[in-house]
Amino acid sequence: KNEHFRHLLLFAFNQGSKAAKAARDICAFVYGEGAIAERTVRDWYAKFKNGNFDLKCYARS
Repeated sequence: KNEHFRHLLLFAFNQGSKAAKAARDICAFVYGEGAIAERTVRDWYAKFKNGNFDLKCYARS
């Protein structure tokens, strides 16, 4: 499920959607209220803006 979120976020990013709108749309149209935090979406958008399009989530150390 989490990797699917990241694919949706990359799609929204490439479509020019803002992070807040992407978070709202994922919650409203796909998974339901509270499915993903706007902060999480902003973090992934920051990675995309920096050219990092790796959708895998690595364990934090």
